[in-house]
Formats: sequence, structure tokens, C-alpha cells
Amino acid sequence: MLWAGDDEYFYTWKPHADEAFVFMDLTAAAEFTLSMAQTALEKDLLQETPWLRDFDADDGRDADLCTLITVALQNGGLISQNKRKSYADRVPGRVFDAIDALCTARLAAKGSDAAAPPHPDQAALGV
Repeated sequence: MLWAGDDEYFYTWKPHADEAFVFMDLTAAAEFTLSMAQTALEKDLLQETPWLRDFDADDGRDADLCTLITVALQNGGLISQNKRKSYADRVPGRVFDAIDALCTARLAAKGSDAAAPPHPDQAALGV
């Protein structure tokens, strides 16, 4: 193929050049694709289903998470010790820490951390 400029191309076909595509055996590729799809459906998704069921078992979890993220964003990126105590029976400490880290990073990325007043818990958490 030669390009002549703009939308003009010249094609020169060599004899039998297209036979590799016309008679290509893609059986192995199709079998591989099918085996990967079967593995995903029969193994990976079946293993993930119970995990998702357990994750979604507590309807309050999503509401708690949304509330804690909102509190952190409104509080300079951190969840207060009082909020941590009130949610301690439902939320592991590492989740509070993860929310704090993500919200603090988000506010910093937006440049909002300078506008938000520093929170007393920042010193305790080393932020």
C-alpha cells in the first residue's frame, strides 16, 4: 500500500497474499477464549458471589460509610474521635483511618485543605 496524500492510497496485491487470512485456523484462539470465559463464570464469579453477599448483608454499612465520608469531608478530611466512638461497634478502626487518608488527600488535591480549619485530631494522627 502506498499513500499518495490526503485520502488517496494505491494498493498492489501480491498473488496469494490473502490466503493466510482466508485459511487461518483460529480454533486454538477460540478454545482459549472459551476456557477463560468458563473459568470466570464457573470459578471466579462463584467465589466472589458469597463475598459480595457477606459485604451487602448489613444494609447500614453503606449508610455508615456515606455518613463517615461526609463527616470527614466537612471536618477537614478527618473523622472526629467522638464519631469514631459512636461507630466503633460497626466500623473497624482501619476503615476510619482509610476514610481519613482518602478524604485528606482529596481535599489537598482540590486545594481545600488550606481553606479548612485544622482539626484537633490531625496532630494525634500525625497528619
